[in-house]
Amino acid sequence: MIKMIQSLIQRKVVYGQHVTAERQDKLPLALPVFSPQGFMVIFLFVFIPCLYSQAWLYDTTCGLRLIARPLPDSIMLRWAPVDYRRWEMGNRYGYKIVRYTLIRDEVLLPEPEEKILTPVSLKPLPMNDWQPLVEKDRYAAIAAQALFGKSFEVQTGNINPEMIKNKVDEQQQRVGFALCAADFSPAVARASGLMFTDREAGKNEKYLYRVMIDVPRDEKIKSDTGYVFTGISEYTPLPRPIDLKADFKDRVVFLRWNSFVYNNVFIAYHVERSSDGKNFERINRDPLVQITTPEAPDPELMHASDSLPENGKTYFYRVQGITSFGELSPFSDIVSGKGTEQIAESPRIIKQEVIKGTVKLTWSFPVEKENTITGFRILRSEHDKTGFSAITSRPLKPSLREFIDRFPLPTAYYKIEAYKDASCSKASFPVLVQLPDTIPPAKPEGLKGMADTTGIVRLWWLPGKDPDLYGYRIFRSVSGRDEFSQITVLPVTDTFFIDTISMMDLNREVFYKIVANDRHQNQSAFSDVLKITKPDRIPPSAPVFRKIENTAEGILIVWYNSSSPDVEKYILMRQNEGDTSWLKMAEVEHKKKESESRYHDLKAGNDTVRKYKITAVDFSGNVSEPALSVPLKGFKSMIKPPLKKIDVFVDNEKGKVLLKWKRPEGAIKNYLVYRKTKEKNYSLYGTLPGNALEFEDYGLKAGDVNAYRIKMIFLDGSVSGFSEEIIVKN
Repeated sequence: MIKMIQSLIQRKVVYGQHVTAERQDKLPLALPVFSPQGFMVIFLFVFIPCLYSQAWLYDTTCGLRLIARPLPDSIMLRWAPVDYRRWEMGNRYGYKIVRYTLIRDEVLLPEPEEKILTPVSLKPLPMNDWQPLVEKDRYAAIAAQALFGKSFEVQTGNINPEMIKNKVDEQQQRVGFALCAADFSPAVARASGLMFTDREAGKNEKYLYRVMIDVPRDEKIKSDTGYVFTGISEYTPLPRPIDLKADFKDRVVFLRWNSFVYNNVFIAYHVERSSDGKNFERINRDPLVQITTPEAPDPELMHASDSLPENGKTYFYRVQGITSFGELSPFSDIVSGKGTEQIAESPRIIKQEVIKGTVKLTWSFPVEKENTITGFRILRSEHDKTGFSAITSRPLKPSLREFIDRFPLPTAYYKIEAYKDASCSKASFPVLVQLPDTIPPAKPEGLKGMADTTGIVRLWWLPGKDPDLYGYRIFRSVSGRDEFSQITVLPVTDTFFIDTISMMDLNREVFYKIVANDRHQNQSAFSDVLKITKPDRIPPSAPVFRKIENTAEGILIVWYNSSSPDVEKYILMRQNEGDTSWLKMAEVEHKKKESESRYHDLKAGNDTVRKYKITAVDFSGNVSEPALSVPLKGFKSMIKPPLKKIDVFVDNEKGKVLLKWKRPEGAIKNYLVYRKTKEKNYSLYGTLPGNALEFEDYGLKAGDVNAYRIKMIFLDGSVSGFSEEIIVKN
């Protein structure tokens, strides 16, 4: 058996424990591969994911790795040491399994229930007990040789040294092959002391399993422990392999299927073949394992091939997965097909001519091979590698060697394909044919664009309708008056272009235009020129205070306007003495024809010292440096205008005088009413509250002449002058 093994990768076992699909760990297994000429076994130790389960609890630093597989009535355990030293210790002292019941009927137990499942440690069978198993199981011979053989050497043969290391340490060979044999045979795993089935597990319980090397207490040797948490309730039926595809050729079929989706389920596969779709036979002697690397094309696919007994006959194939516990999955979907004899010769285009707007192709093909094909097809594409399609509605006769394309493209690639059926054809190398063309494309239309504050310019335009359009070239000018320069190295095939410009120069605008080119490099007329205004990032110049002075109404502020041409407005702010914040007072519109602006702060009283700040703002929102004023205290007159328009109503019979007025501006505290009679000059006659709007006086007699005047007292302490004299006669 060992002589059949061709090579071995030096192996450090990383035997992961049972985890979910989101927490996959890797498990090393032997990988057999077969070739279509005959089956040749090659064992490679690679890392593959752990088995299909919800169990988890994992320590990557542990030297003993454990996985589990729940079944409807039991739980299977598999484990492996990570190196030769631990493997040898396990063989010498055996393995101890302890089970802790943590959950029962979905309730966490207050204290775990411990049970030792192996009163006697699990060890490999004695050498003499392996003989019956060796006679029945070909993998038992490998394990027995690894366990008991005096020497353990592997012949590398002619295996590619890039894929397999041909010299490995003998100890690592032993542990690698021993674990490999256990991976492919549950019986060997049990005989090696590396597998156990817990048949006392309850369906309503979940367990934490511990597997450890049973080192005696008096031995001062560190022993590692593997952990796994699972339960029968986490049993999941095995899936079946998916996406099986077959490519049938001349007496050979190439199979492929998706191994990535279930790489946490299957460690290897079997392939079966049938000639009637009912009775299948396994075509591989040893399990098939993925041997590609992540750098290989389609690493998610597994590939296999098989030699077909004959062409023209339908054969059926299916695939079956294998788990680390020796379980076989349901079969995949069946694929079928027939082998076909391949075309031996390819046509060769020997001449291509352009004749009055048509293209004539001439090719060669062996006359003696005409009976092996159905005919020829003419393929055409605008690209030399992709996009080829037939322009002939049916295959041309095998005896033909010429074809005229009466509706050619301006530029096209041609192939001649010798055709037998849908699965068998062979094409010539492509040739390029270009029709003479002096007609330029249409002028580009719809050029638009915009620039942002970072200097990025985005241009777009309408797509041209010329069938031979090749691309567009972009031209730019900084002023629109100087020469436009091309900014594209190669033609732009899209209708969108991004340019970068400087935002720090003094040019407020940038100009663009484009031309279209066809495949013969005929150039269209230029598009209309597009003018793009740059976003303004330069702040305007600051205004300058000309004067700031007290007036009877408040504080008058006058400043020289900013000299920048794009100023929109001025923002005036005020700060009181002792404050740290500025209060926005007003926005003053900028008037281009005036050299200065002014603002009257009518709210500035005599109470405190104030400072003013003014900034200019342009139409892009840029703000100038502020201009600051000197501190100034307001000086407002405490005399306010008198009350005006007082209406008088006299009732001579009752001797009543009624004065009425409208509420003036300002916060009024009191009204003072003064009266003058024939006998007495003006004196304070009555005091009214600030919300009063009328005054009544009684006792006017016949012949009396009274005069009235009113003064207002404001809350800020200011007073008004006397109103005009009001004379009342009876």
